[in-house]
Amino acid sequence: MEFLLLAVTFGAMYFLIIRPQQKKSKEITALRDSLSVGDHVTTVGGIEGKIVELGEASFTLQTAGTTLITFNKLAIAKRSEADESAPIIQDDTVIYDEEQENNDEEN
Repeated sequence: MEFLLLAVTFGAMYFLIIRPQQKKSKEITALRDSLSVGDHVTTVGGIEGKIVELGEASFTLQTAGTTLITFNKLAIAKRSEADESAPIIQDDTVIYDEEQENNDEEN
């Protein structure tokens, strides 16, 4: 009887705790392996940016402006959508979307 109770408890723990954690771990590993330069990601610390350099164990993230930060790949929490309203910095020149550029030229 005690063995049956122990087996049921272990089975419940496996299906409620261990198995979902293993599934989530596999999903995160697949995400980290599928990343490429230009993808927008969020780190576990909440920093969002675009991947500009991708190595075997690390990546370089471009955040606001020309700020570059290098992280270990384990710091990637999720792939995020690009913030279309944020300006793009190229060669120290701020570039907004085309609609904003057209409005600036008309004024």
